[in-house]
Amino acid sequence: MSLSKVFYAVAAVMGFVGVLAGAVGAHMVQPGLSDIDAKSYDTAVVYLFVHTLALMGVASLVKRGQGNWPLTIAGSAFLSGNLLFSGTILVRLVFEYRAPMIFAPTGGSLLMLAWLALLIGVLMQND
Repeated sequence: MSLSKVFYAVAAVMGFVGVLAGAVGAHMVQPGLSDIDAKSYDTAVVYLFVHTLALMGVASLVKRGQGNWPLTIAGSAFLSGNLLFSGTILVRLVFEYRAPMIFAPTGGSLLMLAWLALLIGVLMQND
């Protein structure tokens, strides 16, 4: 399977999870959360969607034959960063599982790396 297809498939799953998390949060989870936890939940869902779209953009660049090593890093970091950042927050709040919160900042750092790698990858492309 091509790298672009992997990125598209993962983005589709992340989009599905984002809609599911939004619905579960609105109807089942958030009514019982504190204001700060509800805000964290909303942030996790928004970040999930934003970085899902970014991963789709990377997949499009790779599919058009404009892939390079920074774009591979960008796609991988969007994927893993989203999993660690949004995943940690959502699992903690939906399942009331006190996951180690070190994973969320690590995921956030990976998302920042992904944006920088995307910038470098785009600048390296031939017009």
